[in-house]
Amino acid sequence: MGNIIPAGLKKQIGDLPTQDLSLFVKSKLIPFFFQLLGQGFLVNVPANCSIRDLIIDCLGIPNDYLEERIQTLFLNGSVVDDLNSCNIKEGSTLALSGAMPGLAGAVLRRGGFYASFRRTITHNDSPSRIDKDNHWIVLKLFNMIVKELGPGFLEKGIWMEGEKLQKFLRCQSEELRMHGTSGDMNGEPADINSLLKFDWKTHLIFLRVKPESAA
Repeated sequence: MGNIIPAGLKKQIGDLPTQDLSLFVKSKLIPFFFQLLGQGFLVNVPANCSIRDLIIDCLGIPNDYLEERIQTLFLNGSVVDDLNSCNIKEGSTLALSGAMPGLAGAVLRRGGFYASFRRTITHNDSPSRIDKDNHWIVLKLFNMIVKELGPGFLEKGIWMEGEKLQKFLRCQSEELRMHGTSGDMNGEPADINSLLKFDWKTHLIFLRVKPESAA
């Protein structure tokens, strides 16, 4: 197995063991894994990176999709309006959401008519310098964003804590077995039963979830 750990992330995880896991599933099971994207996964980003730069340059999401589809963003629980002035500091949590329903959605929508109503929960942070070359953040995807972008993120691969993956596999084990899910761990074939026996808790996992046809 090659070195799949991004350089910046490797500096921060130190000697934490890593595992490279690919799961090949029926297409209809892909949405089962969206909950992992909603709970949050790790992304390695350069220092002094604005939210706009992260979304477009680091995540590869087109600018028109950002402007038209990603209507609400939360940085550490606060709503973000200005995507250019907010630098994402190490350990931050960024959540991306589509348009949310009702008055709450209208108030939370970035740049919307009601934005002035939520001054106390709006992120207001001027750019600050970060000395490190790279750092990690937690990214979360919600509602239509996870439905539209989730399959691509999963197929390309996401970093996540082993304990979170272990809990997910245990909860979904019967469904995964029923539909003949197969796996590849560090280049070796692995079925669900063998994966359930592995203790993931002290590991960092690079997880890919692909349709069976991609196996």
